[in-house]
Amino acid sequence: MPPASRLPALMDALVQSGGIATGADLVAVSSPATLRAALKQGYLARLGRGTYARADIATSADASAAARSWARWTEPLTEDELRVLIGRHARAVAAGAALYGLSAAQHHGWALLREPQRLQVLRPHGRHVPVSLSGCDVRFRAVDRDTYQSGVTSALDTVLHCAAELPFPQGLAVADSALRSGAVGPATLINAADTYTGRGRARVRRVAEAADGRAANPFESGLRAILLETGLFTLTVQYQIRDTGFFAAVDLADERLRIVFEADSYEFHGTKAGFARDIDRYDDLICRDWLVLRLRLHHVVHQPVRIREIARATVDVRRQQGYGRG
Repeated sequence: MPPASRLPALMDALVQSGGIATGADLVAVSSPATLRAALKQGYLARLGRGTYARADIATSADASAAARSWARWTEPLTEDELRVLIGRHARAVAAGAALYGLSAAQHHGWALLREPQRLQVLRPHGRHVPVSLSGCDVRFRAVDRDTYQSGVTSALDTVLHCAAELPFPQGLAVADSALRSGAVGPATLINAADTYTGRGRARVRRVAEAADGRAANPFESGLRAILLETGLFTLTVQYQIRDTGFFAAVDLADERLRIVFEADSYEFHGTKAGFARDIDRYDDLICRDWLVLRLRLHHVVHQPVRIREIARATVDVRRQQGYGRG
């Protein structure tokens, strides 16, 4: 076992650096022999390119974390979730790559409509893919040197990449999450979209124009995107309805058609009391001549055609009732 005076210093340096450090930094506070012994004893693991991590973090770099539901994104990360995020980042850095797309969005702490199936990373053009990135979704793109040094695309670039490459509901969910977090400002996003010249420019502009940080979660963002795709609605996010002795803030509303759209999930209600309150609220809205549609997460993620069908049929009904004409 390494000398007691050297191993604690090495492990302390590793902890102080967030669980990941270069071999040179670890040797500087201990010795080459201490580093070799720590590896042999299983205290740490080599990630590649002279980069080392705590053994539990190195293991997490290859683990697929359980998808965190949108309803839990207001909760602090668990220790296991944090370890997985650190491990994924460490894996990218050690391979001279950068987290990209949905993996970068996860690293920035944003809620997603759908989790990436594989770790998404960037490599410079012309570089080979190291064995350590086997199984990853590797893209090649010319980005600035700082991106590879930090190991993750910037907040703004992450939004632009997701907007350009993902289906509209997923791209809008990322953009809304970025605005909601404050990592990207609305004007900054619009300006970046206006000057964006890469592939998917039309998608980027569409996401930037529709993005709204008031959306409470990716479920609402995805629902809004699907409804906007129909071209039938003028939607207001977190619309406030006031009447004598009554107030309600709804997920989405079209004031002209007097339709309320609620992204409905028992997971969000959390308790029977919360579920009951929303049922009462829906009844009160209907009594005030609002047509309330409660849409499920399953349909937003897996069956958007179902939502579009309901939306079109509902608009037909409202127009027959005299709403939305002219």
